[in-house]
Amino acid sequence: MSRAGFGVDGHSVKLTKTNQNTMNEQLEYYFIAASSHVLSTDLPKGFHEWEEEKLNEFLQDHAWEPFEGFSADLLYNHIEDIAMTIQRIANQG
Repeated sequence: MSRAGFGVDGHSVKLTKTNQNTMNEQLEYYFIAASSHVLSTDLPKGFHEWEEEKLNEFLQDHAWEPFEGFSADLLYNHIEDIAMTIQRIANQG
């Protein structure tokens, strides 16, 4: 299963071992903030360094009730969409 990674300006990049640690602190903050709209527990700091299996398990175990039963990929995509919206708004200011 491949997962879109952390994008900039709405363009996703595939999360791989070589680029997973390039997430800057501000983008990580946006993802953590966005996760509160999809998960019952926010993504923890450093989540982007996890193996995909661990991230998938966390997403599914902590899906907020309206999102229970969604795949980990779909949950992640919702979080990413919200994070990218937050980033666009922050960059407009």
